[in-house]
Amino acid sequence: MRTLILAALLAAPAVAHADPLAAQSSVTIQDAPRTYIAPGVALGSAGSHTMAAFSFEVGERITDHLVVHGEGLSGVDGLGTTDTYMAATAGLDATSCVQLAKTCAYVGFSAGYAQSKYTQYGLSSTENEWLAPELSGGMSTLSQGAVGVLRAGLDIGNEHLRWRPGVEATLVGPSQAALTSAFALTF
Repeated sequence: MRTLILAALLAAPAVAHADPLAAQSSVTIQDAPRTYIAPGVALGSAGSHTMAAFSFEVGERITDHLVVHGEGLSGVDGLGTTDTYMAATAGLDATSCVQLAKTCAYVGFSAGYAQSKYTQYGLSSTENEWLAPELSGGMSTLSQGAVGVLRAGLDIGNEHLRWRPGVEATLVGPSQAALTSAFALTF
């Protein structure tokens, strides 16, 4: 986790001050689409168990190198059918593009709210009934609260359809780390 934070802090100034387009480009960043919607998936861990979620992100470029965004995640936490993970965050990304804006990088921070419900089943049903009848349904844990999320990734594609692979990790709040992948429609 410390390595990820250090890498993001070192990369942020380079990403924020890099040339947005190659010098031979005839398209300026001002002409590029400003808004995007990006449905996708997130796979990773929430605490000490797995997490898989669908994501939906909306973003707006406010300057050549800054994007404001909001993201929602909803999915399963652990292997049980009743275990859930939900999060809603908003934040700011620094971006940089090369090769006529076909390949871009972003690094940013989001803040919001997350909730994780996980049920641990440690005993078989017959052992539960005999040893601890109150645990026959398993032991549930609920983590919820404010989160601060560090995120980084790539934004690859053409003017209107882009692939956004990335990583996200919470720095504050319920623990979560995930690999993300989304397809963005820009307009």
